[in-house]
Formats: sequence, structure tokens, C-alpha cells
Amino acid sequence: MNTVRILNFGPIHEASIDLEMNLQVLIGTQASGKSTICKVVYFCQRIRDYTLDFLMDARQFTDNHQNEYFNNYYNQA
Repeated sequence: MNTVRILNFGPIHEASIDLEMNLQVLIGTQASGKSTICKVVYFCQRIRDYTLDFLMDARQFTDNHQNEYFNNYYNQA
């Protein structure tokens, strides 16, 4: 992913952020969306890691999916 494009999200009407740059500086008035942009960029960069962490954590997965047949099979594997 090289670019994040935000359209009509919170206070942001439109933004395009180039992620290949090492440094981004956001300047704007209070409540103009600077923090929102930072959060969206961070989330977009980390979503793959969060998804893999969730899928790879068997204990969390079995705790969240209370199906005794699946859990018995999963624990035997």
C-alpha cells in the first residue's frame, strides 16, 4: 500500500497521503482532522498485523467462538 485516500470521513472531506515518504507534517486549525488522518494512516498500515495476530492467537479464537465441536477438534490438532 503506497497511498491512503480518505473521502468524507469525520472532518476530512478529501485527503490523499503518500506513505512512501519518511516524514509527513500536518498543519491545520483545531478540529480540522489532523488526528483523524494520523489514526486512519496508522490503522491502514497495521490492519494486516492486527488481523494476523487475531487469527494466530488460538486461545482468543476459541474463547470467542464457543462451539464445543470446533474447540475439541482444534485442541486435538
